[in-house]
Amino acid sequence: MICSARAYTITLELSTDDGRTYTQTPKTLLGDVGDKVRPGRSKQIVWEAMQDAKGLAGCCIQVVSCNPGSSAEAK
Repeated sequence: MICSARAYTITLELSTDDGRTYTQTPKTLLGDVGDKVRPGRSKQIVWEAMQDAKGLAGCCIQVVSCNPGSSAEAK
């Protein structure tokens, strides 16, 4: 995909029901996450999972990229 955006909002969403819903947002994140993340290589997000979800037996994570108003075309 080729996008014209210069920066994105990157978030992580957490599911504890095998990916049916993603209703929780991890809080202890570091790295290329949040507002104004520029595109490029070697991006990294670190999540201190046990800080957010003590006793978590299993979960699914999805990374969400959002840039309202940008144009994108599939390639």
